Amino acid sequence: MAIIDLRRDEGPYSLADGNVLIIEAGVDRLDVVEGEYQVGIYVQGGGARGDFYDLARLEILPAKVNGSIVPYNAVHRGFIELTHRIVDVSIH
Repeated sequence: MAIIDLRRDEGPYSLADGNVLIIEAGVDRLDVVEGEYQVGIYVQGGGARGDFYDLARLEILPAKVNGSIVPYNAVHRGFIELTHRIVDVSIH
């Protein structure tokens, strides 16, 4: 669904034996449709290269309904909740 690219302009991270690399990143906003999602990473470096799936699970609960329009079921809305506004409506 999404990628956070942790590469840097300086090139690969370099670690001496016994050192640990810790990267902390934040996502400002990600509006996803309610449901259960899995988190994984792709690593390439040292002796490790590949995808590591299902490292964590996220359960997104339904948002509070504002107004009288009830959202369609999550299965019909995709994965990303699009924030939108109606710009114009005209009937001719």
